[in-house]
Amino acid sequence: MTQELLGAYEHRTIVQDSIHGVIPLNVAEYEILQTPFLRRIHDIKQLGLANLVFPSATHSRLEHSLGVMHIAWRMGRRAVEASMRSSDVCAAIFERCDQSSFASFLQVVRLAGILHDIGHLPFSHMSEEAVEAILSYSELSPGGEYEKLHELYTQTFISKLANILGDEHEDLELYLQATREALFGRDGRGRGIARDIGLKEEALGLVKRIMSNYIVDADRLDYLVRDATFTGVVYGFIDIDRMVESLEVRVKGGRLLMEFNPKASQAVEDMFDARYKMYRTLYFHHKLGAIKLAVKRAFDYIREEWEEVRPRGLDLSLAEVLRAEKLAELIAEGRFFFDDSDAMSMIKALRRSRSEGGRRWASALLHERSLLPVSLIKRPEELFNRLGKWEVSMEEELERIILGERFNGVWERAAKRAGFSTEEVKADGDVQRIYDREAFKEAAFSSLYVKSLIDVASAPMVFVYAFSENEEVQRRLYKERRSVRELFQEELAEELKASIRA
Repeated sequence: MTQELLGAYEHRTIVQDSIHGVIPLNVAEYEILQTPFLRRIHDIKQLGLANLVFPSATHSRLEHSLGVMHIAWRMGRRAVEASMRSSDVCAAIFERCDQSSFASFLQVVRLAGILHDIGHLPFSHMSEEAVEAILSYSELSPGGEYEKLHELYTQTFISKLANILGDEHEDLELYLQATREALFGRDGRGRGIARDIGLKEEALGLVKRIMSNYIVDADRLDYLVRDATFTGVVYGFIDIDRMVESLEVRVKGGRLLMEFNPKASQAVEDMFDARYKMYRTLYFHHKLGAIKLAVKRAFDYIREEWEEVRPRGLDLSLAEVLRAEKLAELIAEGRFFFDDSDAMSMIKALRRSRSEGGRRWASALLHERSLLPVSLIKRPEELFNRLGKWEVSMEEELERIILGERFNGVWERAAKRAGFSTEEVKADGDVQRIYDREAFKEAAFSSLYVKSLIDVASAPMVFVYAFSENEEVQRRLYKERRSVRELFQEELAEELKASIRA
């Protein structure tokens, strides 16, 4: 394996991966893997606590990150090959069209892949809302621009890595800074950093598109196949090789474009289809939503009872521990990692807490399925079949009901009919979409099949859960969940019909 093909450093070793086979690593990447930040995500499961529903879903964020690095590298090589063929492409990406600049670009691509998820919190996405709530209660609420909380931690951890490893390998600090700018840069600082390693700012934009775009990116190519493999859900298997080899980078009208050859249209369509079905079957599984809600409630009690559940020797408030800069420092020192093991240890400690609520939610996550919130809508078809028809106008009205004040009325009527007090049993509703119809309009991909799929997959996915803080009431709710679910859906359908008629 030559230095140029594998980035800016010499080949060091290989990793045997269950999805991609042999994944090569260079000496700098090998060193990064030995740091506490990468060892940490070895103990953060890719799908959080999904193993409570899909028992084999125990693969880690580290496995995924290695896979993304490998795919991103292959996609980056397509850009380098295009630069070798076209002076326009080369001039758009590189300060100099030479092997050193090509190696720098591939190094940033590889680092973006392996580091893009190092900021994930325990149980992956399941705990983000809970942690954000804890920070919002304090005066340490995070500032800055970020779409998801783990992105803020990722930026901070990459900066910490740059400080730690900057002296270990020549130019590694620059590559790490360029990686951070490629993934998150918004303030124009990337231009100077890119120039220092022989790249133009557009090269960092291309890295961003390789990592995340609406059509096909390295992140989705790995997690769809990996999650399908480890859960047994068959819908995520897609033709990665076909899509990577069909990737084209070119300049048109003065713009650098990353597109897929029409020969790959079937493979790209299959990926859209796989993503839709994986969300329906796995990521939006109703029971995983119930677990996420239980995680949030458990973390609320961890915040309240921090003095009792905090790890020994950690004499800081929970909010201070969760401040990105402080957590980076604690991880670097090996004092606290805030991974799945740490979070589960605190939940086990909460099981012995003084409060009934703390014990109740800890038990729900540890071993008592009946204490998890009850799904009032398991599948969207349940509601659609009850209505007899489904139109686009009904989507918006359903969303307004679930997210608005009328939701409380719907639940109060259903709970009363079921014999439950709304003081004892609460209900929580949310709406998600698999695809964004408006975002797809801006995507440079034409397919009637995908367009029709987007129309279907942009319909609202409605999630509603009922739960009680009281164990006895919760157990009765669980026993009567089918009738409660039936009554709630009846009331929701009637509310929706009345709204449409009005």
